Amino acid sequence: PESFDRFGERAVTSIISNASGYVFISFCLDAVLYARRVHGERIGWIVPELSDRTREICESVQPDYLFCDQKKIPRNSKLWPGQWVAYEVPSPEMAAGLDECGVGLFETKNIKGMMCSL
Repeated sequence: PESFDRFGERAVTSIISNASGYVFISFCLDAVLYARRVHGERIGWIVPELSDRTREICESVQPDYLFCDQKKIPRNSKLWPGQWVAYEVPSPEMAAGLDECGVGLFETKNIKGMMCSL
């Protein structure tokens, strides 16, 4: 949001519009919508909360990915349909629980601890 507010949607999204193999993500819904509309980018919205209003927005906008802080996802719940990414996931056990909620991708700062032995 800081870059978007300081430099504007056009500047922020045009910087990356020539790259490939990425997903434009932001907390700022206006920024991801602009990236999709103007540059045809795949988008990921970092949802502010898991509310009925947020779900309505997601169903309307259809972002390619829905990012959410793992702390905001109630355990033993079911997230609405979408490609969910939980961030700040510290352990494989937590990832397994989030998987049951509908999360398919995980971000972590604990790479070594998240690695599975084969």
